[in-house]
Amino acid sequence: MREQRQLQERLSEAQLLQATAHYAQQLRVLHNKLATSSEEKVRIDATPKEMLQLATETMNSSSLRPPCISGKAKATLFPTLLSYMGFGGYLNPFTHEAQVNTLQPQLKIITTGCHEIAHQWGYSAEDEANYISIKVSTNAENLVVAYAGNILAFQYLVNTLYHYDAKLAQEQYEAIPKGVLTHFKDLREFWEQYQNPFETVFEKSYDQYLKANHQKAGIKSYSLVVDLLVDDIINQAQ
Repeated sequence: MREQRQLQERLSEAQLLQATAHYAQQLRVLHNKLATSSEEKVRIDATPKEMLQLATETMNSSSLRPPCISGKAKATLFPTLLSYMGFGGYLNPFTHEAQVNTLQPQLKIITTGCHEIAHQWGYSAEDEANYISIKVSTNAENLVVAYAGNILAFQYLVNTLYHYDAKLAQEQYEAIPKGVLTHFKDLREFWEQYQNPFETVFEKSYDQYLKANHQKAGIKSYSLVVDLLVDDIINQAQ
């Protein structure tokens, strides 16, 4: 996908800011529809199983779904172990099942489910699976799914923007409703409670696994989704 799109070697700060601001605006609109005030966190009355079903239905009804291929997100039987390993989900290489860690915050269950189904569709690269997850979820009719997708896109973009200009990144954080920030806080606190000295070992092992499966960038390939998201916004503006 990266080669087909002929992405730029390096993003400009202006392009990255433009994309980040776009998703910040989307979050403002969606949060206004889903919450009663900008301070309030969006409440989701659904079980993890229902979240996975929502992710599955969203992916299978998408126009991006390849012909004659479907997918299904399932809850992993070992969510605590997966949490200590620092993983939100994985595609079982033997059964080809999309396994999701259902202990993580609800909105993350949705986008992780979409991500793992994208692997089932044949997108093996992590950045491409994340990109497909974001594209499908942000365009979903269900507002909660769209909200989850826009949060994920904004996180990737604003974190990258921070490395370009910390002040600009902070301005983008301040431009979104405070209720959105509670989801970032929930996610951070979730992973902090599972931090352990073996996490880096698991990451290194997974990094080698990705590289062995023709993903030269390894774990760093996750960050390459930013290039694709920015390219979308640049092309829309032209």
